[in-house]
Amino acid sequence: MSTLRAQSPASALLGAIGAFAVLAAAIGLLVPLLAEAAAASVPVVRAVWLGLAASVATAGGALTALALRRVALPLADGMLGFGAGVMLAATSFSLVLPALEAAGALGATP
Repeated sequence: MSTLRAQSPASALLGAIGAFAVLAAAIGLLVPLLAEAAAASVPVVRAVWLGLAASVATAGGALTALALRRVALPLADGMLGFGAGVMLAATSFSLVLPALEAAGALGATP
């Protein structure tokens, strides 16, 4: 059973405004955390600050999902497509390129 339902334009707009507000607040919290992490010279302190930044980003995403409980199908399609693109980019840049560099160091040619 699908939980995706069509929304009225007014409720979709209010949901989008709420999601934008949550994301703006999360970004507002992330910027100082990342600045503190960059200024920290001790690796453990830097790890704590970056861990806090990751938890704020995760909480912002969760609150956005809660705010957009009922999503219009075109918006859901767009969000799924964006997520798929992010995963493909992460795979390409985080896994494939270092693997090619490691293979080149071993003497393999592409």
